[in-house]
Amino acid sequence: MRRIFDSYFKLLGGLDVDKACDGLVGDEKIAARALLSWANDGSHAVHDDLYMVPNGDADVLYLKVFRRIFDNLQQGDHYRMMMDTDFKPE
Repeated sequence: MRRIFDSYFKLLGGLDVDKACDGLVGDEKIAARALLSWANDGSHAVHDDLYMVPNGDADVLYLKVFRRIFDNLQQGDHYRMMMDTDFKPE
């Protein structure tokens, strides 16, 4: 996920962290901030996955938040294409 944020949002189009977290509350907002923070921190090191070891419940939450970030930044079509989930361009 970190590499996707790095290459797609940060290098190609910019990443507005506040906009990326719009509409998220509670655990989802905390997870989004943690995910984006981990993505930014990890982009500066070789061992970018060394300290990120989520459990089964966290996996589901992070994947949900990952999709919501794409949706919040009007990149839902790219997410669906990338994840091959019923991609239908608008």
